[in-house]
Amino acid sequence: SCPPRKLLPTIETHVVCNNTFFPRQMVDDDAHNSTHPRGAELPSINFASFLVDEGCLVGDAPTPAQLATAAQINAACRENGFLYLENFGIEPDDVGDAFERSKQLFALEEGVKKTVRRYDPATNTGFSMYATEALNTARPPDMKEAFNIRSREHFQNDYAGTPAGFGDMCEGFWDKL
Repeated sequence: SCPPRKLLPTIETHVVCNNTFFPRQMVDDDAHNSTHPRGAELPSINFASFLVDEGCLVGDAPTPAQLATAAQINAACRENGFLYLENFGIEPDDVGDAFERSKQLFALEEGVKKTVRRYDPATNTGFSMYATEALNTARPPDMKEAFNIRSREHFQNDYAGTPAGFGDMCEGFWDKL
């Protein structure tokens, strides 16, 4: 059975949604191939049945539409390992704002970046400067910067030192997830 809606936002994610699937029309066709390496077309799954206050989102049994969506996601994960998730509450303008605010953060001068709340592995929150994080310690550092947040329902994120509006964008984006 599905968890109530208030439990869904406790899943951790990265700003700029490194772990979020975007609808096909939001991905630049020149930079992205919608075909799995094995040659299979990735399935597009409509998530709208989980955006309505009914069924498992209010603590009742899942609706037939929610069960069908869950079955499609399960099949896509088992068969392809990847999928396009459509109609999940994030609009193109939300994604555009998240990328723009993130670009502003990542474009800060190195000296300014040092004032941003540092990454804390104990909470998995804060700013990781370029090439300072190695998820696989047997390899060189990951060539990325990241700003990790958690649900404000359970944790207070610290946006000190980030560009104006960055924290509001993060919290608003999170709320839609």
